Amino acid sequence: IQKACRAKEALCGGAKVEVAHANVFGQGVSLVRCVACGFKFYDRTYMQPEAFYNSPANDDFAERSYMYGSQVIARQTDEQAPANKVFLVSYYGAVLDQVAHVLGRQPRTLYEVGCDWGAFLRVAHDRGIRATGCDLNRRAAEIAQKRMGLDVAAGAFLALDVPTEQDVVVLFDVIEHIPNPRDVMERVWGMLASGGIAAIKTFYDEYHQTVPLDLSPARHMDRGLKTTGYFDPTAHPCHFDLPVLRALMARVGLNVVKETLDEVNGQVTLFVRRPAA
Repeated sequence: IQKACRAKEALCGGAKVEVAHANVFGQGVSLVRCVACGFKFYDRTYMQPEAFYNSPANDDFAERSYMYGSQVIARQTDEQAPANKVFLVSYYGAVLDQVAHVLGRQPRTLYEVGCDWGAFLRVAHDRGIRATGCDLNRRAAEIAQKRMGLDVAAGAFLALDVPTEQDVVVLFDVIEHIPNPRDVMERVWGMLASGGIAAIKTFYDEYHQTVPLDLSPARHMDRGLKTTGYFDPTAHPCHFDLPVLRALMARVGLNVVKETLDEVNGQVTLFVRRPAA
């Protein structure tokens, strides 16, 4: 295949690409790889993100996810509430501890791109951080606003007015879902205060390339993404290996200061810093 690496998605600004795999999900799209920069993406958008993430199924998922989380944050009297609260506060608290360690202090302001119904933001808020965010799913954003009491906007990140001078911006399981990661990371750079950090968690392709394709209907019911739901173009238009992720950060002017690998689930978290002025 001889195509240009799409400018919004490319690290290199344009090069020939080769097929990584073609139409394995029967949806008429092919995963291609830029020969110059190594970035992998689908050769056309299978479904617009706004349509996919505001579907009835995703609205229902936001509601069901919240019902678990509400036992944690709203402290309902359900018998599971104490254990659930301890788990989420401990898990997200550990993430915030990492963030504070990399930043060198407790953050005063934090913005989460793709915050869902606001579990992480609520934990940050309860630590005294000015925690705001956005989510593409309108139902999730509504839950965050009305039930969690958070300042969360509904809509596409690039189309929203967002705050600047943030100590921290986080994107957890977001960058693989968007068709223009370079544009997004450039905006993240603009949101950060001098010396501020961003935390980006996503899948790394080196792991998922080792997992055989399993296109059976049960693939989402047993091992989920480990059975290559990761490669489904409906939700994951972009694919990154570690060198490409590092190159993307360098391209937009963010310095990688720490990486943590989850080798069980094939995920990496990059902590990157906007250089101090």
